[in-house]
Amino acid sequence: MIILIIGDNCKEALNILSKLNIDFKTINYNEEDPLNSLAELLSIINTKGVIVMNVVGSTVRYVYRVINDYCDNCGDCLRINCPAIYMDSNPVINASKCISCGICQLVCTRGAIVRYKST
Repeated sequence: MIILIIGDNCKEALNILSKLNIDFKTINYNEEDPLNSLAELLSIINTKGVIVMNVVGSTVRYVYRVINDYCDNCGDCLRINCPAIYMDSNPVINASKCISCGICQLVCTRGAIVRYKST
């Protein structure tokens, strides 16, 4: 199981997992360097227990968009079960629900999901 936690909530969640005697590993996800975070995740994905992804705060906010011309509706982005992504005629990323983790962009092998700095 992977739990995504944003910033200050991580310490509290780790305390709860410790009290419940649940095995867990923590990845400090940095949106400035998503590939390093993904590599770390892939190295431990098949281990037992819970993986906690702590999304490290950033002063820069990114938004992600699907470029329909590159999207072939494969569904890879939908399979990550992100609450910000839904299907219309093509996948759509709801910017108000997006936490800017970038995992959708990492799983899109077609390059159809791009990152922009929010204005």
